[in-house]
Amino acid sequence: MFSRFPFEILTTIALLISQEDKLNCSAVCKAWRRPFQDSLWNSVEINSMNIDMICDSSPYHQRLFKTNGHRVRSMVLGGWTRLNSKQILKLQYYFPHLKSLSIQDKSLSRNDFGKATDWCHWGSLTRLEIILPSLEHKNLETYFLDVVGSLPCLEYLDMSEGVCTGRYLYTWRDFETLHEKLPRLEHLRMKVSLAPILVNDVLEIQDTKSAPSLSAVHLFGETMDPQWLYYCALKYPNIHTFEWKIFYGYDTAHERMTDTMYAAMGLAMKMISSLPSFFPHLKKAIIEEISDEGRLHTLFWKKLRQSGASLAQLEYHVRGEVIAPYQIQTILRECSQTCSDTLETLQLQFYTSDSYLCMAPISLGTFPCLVNLTINLLYNHFELDVILDNCINLKKLKLQNGTSSISHGALKYPQQHGLQTFELVSVRVNLAIFRHLSYRCQQLRHLELATLRIAEKICSKTGNLLLDMPFTQLETLKLCDLVLYSEKDDYSNPYYYDNDSTDSMDRYHQIQLFVIEQTHTNPPIPDSPVQCHAVLPTSPPTSPHPQSPSQSPITKDTTWFHRCLGSPHNHNNDNSNNINNNTPSQEIRVLEKEQVETACKYFQTFQAQSQEEATHSDIERDEDGLVLEQYWQKDLPEGYITLRCKSVDQYSIEGLPDHTIDGT
Repeated sequence: MFSRFPFEILTTIALLISQEDKLNCSAVCKAWRRPFQDSLWNSVEINSMNIDMICDSSPYHQRLFKTNGHRVRSMVLGGWTRLNSKQILKLQYYFPHLKSLSIQDKSLSRNDFGKATDWCHWGSLTRLEIILPSLEHKNLETYFLDVVGSLPCLEYLDMSEGVCTGRYLYTWRDFETLHEKLPRLEHLRMKVSLAPILVNDVLEIQDTKSAPSLSAVHLFGETMDPQWLYYCALKYPNIHTFEWKIFYGYDTAHERMTDTMYAAMGLAMKMISSLPSFFPHLKKAIIEEISDEGRLHTLFWKKLRQSGASLAQLEYHVRGEVIAPYQIQTILRECSQTCSDTLETLQLQFYTSDSYLCMAPISLGTFPCLVNLTINLLYNHFELDVILDNCINLKKLKLQNGTSSISHGALKYPQQHGLQTFELVSVRVNLAIFRHLSYRCQQLRHLELATLRIAEKICSKTGNLLLDMPFTQLETLKLCDLVLYSEKDDYSNPYYYDNDSTDSMDRYHQIQLFVIEQTHTNPPIPDSPVQCHAVLPTSPPTSPHPQSPSQSPITKDTTWFHRCLGSPHNHNNDNSNNINNNTPSQEIRVLEKEQVETACKYFQTFQAQSQEEATHSDIERDEDGLVLEQYWQKDLPEGYITLRCKSVDQYSIEGLPDHTIDGT
């Protein structure tokens, strides 16, 4: 009966099983042989270990590859293989029906590759990824245009310059030649140096013929400028994905600018403004620029609005030594005005070396359809409640770098929100965020925390900082790079940022003890100020699992973690406190029951002056302030941080295996 399975079903099955199972299945019967053998030989990687075997003259290898080579559809030429022309010809002979070819860095010889290679043998290729080698050819660009010209079936082309490749500047005429030779091309990715487009070129470009089959274009280069944007708008009217990196505003680029180039830039801006259509079908845009001016991005958004483009996904990255807040606000305003009603995914990243810009919260704007939002604003500030107010359908939110807080005008009992996933990475926050998030986003199921700086001091009576989320029932809790800081002094103003990042970090001390607490109860709606510090349990739970409701109306589970240096191998039990012996590594460990009891007793009598114990301790610490695990009690004076929530089904902490908690 199994031998009667259709060929298509057997082929699908072959894609889902291991190489060993494919080999076994190919020997079951004649009907199964071909689909499973085809799958076995579907892809091949050529590297320095197997190239000699493939190209040797032994009858066995010749017969093996001649018999099965026609089955191969995908090939990777591994890096540093340095294949010569003779070896390439042998590969073309054995594997004539390739559909996909990836040529990695240094996989081609720079000495004789190309002299005897006929790329027409691989004319069936539909996908080519190539990192250009530094060949000893006078006309390197012409040679590679001839190579791709021999592959008329290409639908996907990814071409990048190698690390040591000579800096040839590709012109817009090279792109014209490329499209003339590849009429079926749908996806183009070029990471090469682009030549400046001058005034005469701008005038000539307006007569260029479009490439209607292109649906996705990704361009990278230090010389990207308005002229190239103008060319792309004319050449690729039907694309739905556009990745565009501009570097014309960078200091070194300005130094290379001439009066002629500035004139061409001004003319291109005017020509773009006069275009009747500007990427009307665009759905996804990825933009990265290094610029201290906003002229081009403002024009970009203006033309998109005029064309009626319906962007669904946007990634916007800006880098520069100084990015003023008004520039960020301008970009956000233009973005909001252009695609607020259609945007579903938004990623914003602003990188600047200036650290005194965070004077007031950045306003995101209103995005009613937004589902996925990532914000990375170094030295800038966002208010979480305002984001939730403006993005009513948001399901996933990631905040990275900068600061975040709750606005002064936030409602005490805000409208419920459907946020399901929340990530905080290297963010300075205050405790009010967690309580607000828990009450407002009761559908929150996934939480990730990494390297948090908490803008409040530990309680002088309990030694605790409480991240209170009593309404939250998490399916997954992920703690990456578990480094937690609290402030030594009262700098809870969320708008404060020290000009010197080093001095700013001196205001914090690391807390190496972390507790996950589960209440398994529905808390009352708060009618008093947010509680900032945990009530310490008198003893650890007797069971790792919560008690049943019949046993207690309120049950609490606590799991204690300590960030430390693991005991080095060959320590010989010499009780040495020298952390340099055998170089111990950082780790996160779960405290044992007796250790938890010790910690609870300590914090029941905690006093503010206890922190001085750590300062005057004679125990050696590494550069991150960690002690060997056997000296974990030396971290007690620094206090501990508690994440309290209703329940956690599974938690994942970097350095520990995933832990699943049985529900009650």
